[in-house]
Amino acid sequence: MISDMPVVSIIMNCYNGEKYLLQSLKSIINQTYQNWEVIFWDNQSTDSSSKKVNLLNERRIKYFRSQIKVSLGEARNLALEKCLGNFVCFLDVDDYWEPSKLEDQIKWYKENPDFSFLYTNYNIIYTKKIVKNILNDYQPQGYVFREFLEQYPVNLQTVMIRRECFFSAKYLFDPRLNLAEEYDLFLRIIINSKVGYLNKSYANYRVHSQMNSIISLEMWPDEIDYIINKFKIEIFNFENKYRASIDKLY
Repeated sequence: MISDMPVVSIIMNCYNGEKYLLQSLKSIINQTYQNWEVIFWDNQSTDSSSKKVNLLNERRIKYFRSQIKVSLGEARNLALEKCLGNFVCFLDVDDYWEPSKLEDQIKWYKENPDFSFLYTNYNIIYTKKIVKNILNDYQPQGYVFREFLEQYPVNLQTVMIRRECFFSAKYLFDPRLNLAEEYDLFLRIIINSKVGYLNKSYANYRVHSQMNSIISLEMWPDEIDYIINKFKIEIFNFENKYRASIDKLY
């Protein structure tokens, strides 16, 4: 069982994220659930990101600056090492949460203590419009490795994951991946973990031309090949067991 007020560690990785940074951080500060810490990992920003963090004067925001610029996956791994909470969430500097995100997810975990991974619906923000409730009413729950392998519905900003899941994974975010590092890690977590879903949009995900997932989109097929080949090595009889699911990726 979890305590009444478990600590939630929120990882925020930043590289020159000054434009929307305050909106993102204020969406954490304004959460109805207040027992949290932010692990703010500055990956050698050259803009005013650090100044904006300091302006908030919030002791729960723990600022770290990388000695050298590293890949996003490695930066997230370094931030994970600093987490002290019972649960881990992620919020990128372009995005923001609805006020009840943490409270509702903690409540859900209290009612579902045998689950380890929780995701939700979300909104997408384009330059001139917001598209709400991106996911359909039904999304996979329970032991969903096969479903997620075929069609991955998770937006990083929506998840709340028990911290021990990261310790049980063979390794964390693969620094060799530039686009699919969360897909790789989360699949390795959920292969042995129960997954829950809340059909409410708690995260607002901003899409713009400078985001990494657009700039690096052409890497996706090669990175999927790399991930599948890792599974073939690490998971007994993987190719035979999941042949139909693998075929649907291509």
